[in-house]
Amino acid sequence: MGKDVGKTMSNTKKMVKWGLLIDDKRVVITIKHSILSHKKVIWYNDEIVKETKQFLTGDFDYAWSKDKHIFKIVITKDAEGYAYCTDWMVLSWIALFIDDI
Repeated sequence: MGKDVGKTMSNTKKMVKWGLLIDDKRVVITIKHSILSHKKVIWYNDEIVKETKQFLTGDFDYAWSKDKHIFKIVITKDAEGYAYCTDWMVLSWIALFIDDI
């Protein structure tokens, strides 16, 4: 899962985007993950909500709140690569959209 976005070797960085419709507002949550350095950046729309600059191995688990909603992204590694999981604990109706991503 995830789009290959590395500059020199495309498969060394992954990017995953989720499009959400929350309270009639479009939200895009994006994670960019370096496979080699394990650095990560998470955006909520155009705002960086988490950036890791140090070498972090193992699973990654990060949750944050925004506009009375709680969001969570988990990255796990298995035999086939990385799995990007979400847990949107949104207090109101939510829908995914994919047309603009």
